[in-house]
Amino acid sequence: FRKMPALRCCGKRWNAGSDDFVFSSAIAIFLRLLWLISGIVVFVTIGFDPITSECDVLKNNYYVLILSFWLLWFVDQFIVLGLEAAIMTISARGLIFELHKRRFLPVFLWARAVFYVLEV
Repeated sequence: FRKMPALRCCGKRWNAGSDDFVFSSAIAIFLRLLWLISGIVVFVTIGFDPITSECDVLKNNYYVLILSFWLLWFVDQFIVLGLEAAIMTISARGLIFELHKRRFLPVFLWARAVFYVLEV
């Protein structure tokens, strides 16, 4: 009887397997998409006109700061969505004992951890 291979990341052996991130990443993608859609709805309702590319809130410098925050938030959301999709895809590769197919998973987990710290 063989044991489930553990994930090796940060020089340690974790009790999670490298194939355990499929469903958690899928749920995270779903929730982040809902969050992104709600953010887009809020952004559209503050007065942005996509036809003329003019925004009513640009008349005040304070709102330029708010729009810069929104832009950075959108970029962050898309990057994290891509990372979560990559983690889900890599984690779903191969059978349980085919670790070589998931060898790049720690790299994406590190990148996701960096963006998690930036989001907090």
